[in-house]
Amino acid sequence: MLYGCCTNMLIRNPGSIGEEYFGILADLGYDYVELPLCDIAGFSREQLLETRKMLENTLPVRSCNNFFPNDIHLVGEFPTSMTEVREYAKRALAYAAELGASITVFGSPWAKRCPEGYSRQEAFRQLTEVCGMLGDEAEKVNITIALEPNNRLETNMINTFDDVLELIAVVNHPRIRGLQDYFHLKTEKDNVDSMIRGKDYLIHTHFARYQGRRFPKSTDEDAYYEIYLRTLQEIGYQGGISVEGFIEQKGDFRKDAADALAFFVGA
Repeated sequence: MLYGCCTNMLIRNPGSIGEEYFGILADLGYDYVELPLCDIAGFSREQLLETRKMLENTLPVRSCNNFFPNDIHLVGEFPTSMTEVREYAKRALAYAAELGASITVFGSPWAKRCPEGYSRQEAFRQLTEVCGMLGDEAEKVNITIALEPNNRLETNMINTFDDVLELIAVVNHPRIRGLQDYFHLKTEKDNVDSMIRGKDYLIHTHFARYQGRRFPKSTDEDAYYEIYLRTLQEIGYQGGISVEGFIEQKGDFRKDAADALAFFVGA
């Protein structure tokens, strides 16, 4: 497996995508960094080239998350127009590919929330339409979309990996696959059964300690860690595990990231 770190939830400098952490992650021995796509999509060409140069001197981008910005809404009576969504996706995916990403995560719980009183069946249909379009655009730049389940405190659509598998089956696109997130799994009181059933569609994972959504440090924190990580090994998962969690302050990052990597390697 490969071990990476998401920068979207870290304490960042104004306007940063987490560049201040690249060198630390490289020094510690991480395999890759995962960047917030909605921030990258707003870059100028100069910013994009600057970031690519920094990455060439530190560590690669394997994946991007935070696909959509907060002002894009995909379901409901008045969703963002498909033309606008497609144009955004084209630019975002092209930029991700230029930075070297092979996977972009579609979680964005705000974008897929079904409005109160709106038909969930119609909301699901709208999501399948969007995912089909995303698959087509991702195909053009050799990227695969990883659908992420977000817990019900964040959104009321696609909350479990079973929901992800259902959406994948309906969309039926080779560029639409799935992600499992340990924090969301624990919040939903879910288990590894769906991950086992859907092993052929699992291409990426996120991980954080359930308590406080922090970086993991030890199996003593959570008895289910061992079951989850052992299941990944048993199903032959060879993809990435990205830590996606909070730190108390920037000075804590090196130790938290070092502890998390040691935890994964030793688990």
